[in-house]
Amino acid sequence: MEENTLIHSKKIIKTVAIVVGANLQNKMIFFVLFSKFFVNSLRNFLISFKFVGFKTKRLTK
Repeated sequence: MEENTLIHSKKIIKTVAIVVGANLQNKMIFFVLFSKFFVNSLRNFLISFKFVGFKTKRLTK
């Protein structure tokens, strides 16, 4: 009886670990994708900002 519950609890723990691991992996993938997107948009923003600043500087001279 006790051995069966032990095996059962081990199975439950394994399942929980697999589910949690999958969720963590998905979160990591999402985080990586999000950070890549964020960095790209930030870089594009900075480039356009520099470009606008450059244009306005040339116009004011």
